[in-house]
Amino acid sequence: MEELTREEAIRRHRLMWNWIADETEKTGELITKKDAFKHFGWNISHAFVSCWCCEWAYRKSYVDLDNQASLCSYCPLNWSNGEKKILKATCSRIMTNDGYVNAGLYEQWFFRTYEEEDHAEASRLARIIANLPEKKEVKENDFHFQNPCERL
Repeated sequence: MEELTREEAIRRHRLMWNWIADETEKTGELITKKDAFKHFGWNISHAFVSCWCCEWAYRKSYVDLDNQASLCSYCPLNWSNGEKKILKATCSRIMTNDGYVNAGLYEQWFFRTYEEEDHAEASRLARIIANLPEKKEVKENDFHFQNPCERL
């Protein structure tokens, strides 16, 4: 298995999500992560849940066996997108300072793409996902989710 650096994971993440946004805008059709992997010639089995940042986080957490932090805490991106009202955020869940829990940006994209088939909104969300800011550093206690699917 090839080495995947933090920088390469983020580069591939941005490349993939910008392409998804562009193709969705251009075609008005459903464009998926699987389509992006095929377009770029990436082997889909080489990325955990078809996400390069998840793959990097998985490899990082596997190497750091003494650390009991969740996989999401290793993600190199800030899924709160810099919004101050957000207390915790992963790709699948957001918790605001007042305790309100909502779907994260990826879950919102997934819903707009597959359930509502609102491709304009899906493209807008894909562009936000593509350009999420990087975390300055990842700390063990940044998140307390046990897995990406756990409900807060």
